[in-house]
Amino acid sequence: MRFFCLVILALSLFSCNESADNFVQIPSVDTLIKTIRPKYAKGFIIEKYQHSNRIIQFNPVNLSDTIAVYRTGNIQYSNEINIGKDINKIIALASPYIGALSILNSKNKIVGVNQLSDVYSAKLREKIELGEIKEYGEYSAINTELVLSENVDLIITSSYGESDRNEVLETNIPVIKATEWMENHPLGRAEWIKVFGFLLGKEQEAIAYFNEIESQYLKSISSVKMDISLFCGNDFKGVWYMPGGESNVAQLLSDAGVDYFYKDNDDVGSVSLSFENMVEKYLDAEIWLNPGPFTSLEEIKTSDKRYANFKAFKDEKVYNYTAQVREDGANNFWEKGVFEPHVILSDFKIIFNGTQDSLVYYKKLE
Repeated sequence: MRFFCLVILALSLFSCNESADNFVQIPSVDTLIKTIRPKYAKGFIIEKYQHSNRIIQFNPVNLSDTIAVYRTGNIQYSNEINIGKDINKIIALASPYIGALSILNSKNKIVGVNQLSDVYSAKLREKIELGEIKEYGEYSAINTELVLSENVDLIITSSYGESDRNEVLETNIPVIKATEWMENHPLGRAEWIKVFGFLLGKEQEAIAYFNEIESQYLKSISSVKMDISLFCGNDFKGVWYMPGGESNVAQLLSDAGVDYFYKDNDDVGSVSLSFENMVEKYLDAEIWLNPGPFTSLEEIKTSDKRYANFKAFKDEKVYNYTAQVREDGANNFWEKGVFEPHVILSDFKIIFNGTQDSLVYYKKLE
């Protein structure tokens, strides 16, 4: 989810899974009422018509690249992904989309997820226990027969690492491959709540929600720069990934008052470094953020004893987004945190100010 592998959708292969009788052909009467241009997000534009909504999805890194066009409402257009009006059964194949549907009070529409163990929401856990939510696996290997047997109306997945699943495309079930993870501003990523709102007929709820978190985020931006050295991430198969200077993490760090080392880097994703590079640059850094899948200092040291040489490790100033994690690994940071950047910003400010009493998504590892 965190790195880049953008898949271009073949628009002509998509159409709604409802019968043609459920659609009304209004090629010239469906008048455009207004265009909703996002404030921070780069990956979409929403057009509100008299009888439908039209969502145009762009590559956030290359705005001239149109990835897909979605149409809601009982109107069918050629060369668009026609989703229809009544969306009652949704498969959400990544944690943020589960969170978005929950925020929009539409979690009752979720009938499938990637892995049941990834679900954090207590109410959805209850539905899992009742057998009302099934496990479908990754989109690239999704069980097409199971999808058809459930009469699913919509599949939402991430464009990260997902190849075209032709068997699903041929069933005429609409698929959204979201690119919210490519947005370089945390409010831009959160603004994708509007996309899901306009898809599900929850337009006003989505707009009101975003306006509220935007207000809280802007109020929380630090006006003072702190002299703090920090580093992020961990070594993965010989490569240490640090947030790029144009990434949403870098923006969060800047808004929290930290002068990020790679602020002048123009990567939206990550900067690739060797372990030796990290030792050279960050051995004496004060704080270590986002060390990976670890929940304790002992786990970090066990995975690679070299980690223990960093000053941040020795001083026990390692912070991870694991404050809300279930025993089986489900993490609310990935489910709801994407749409609560104001809370993450607040966590960062608390960490950098040296207190931890009111952290929400982050915790100090011991």
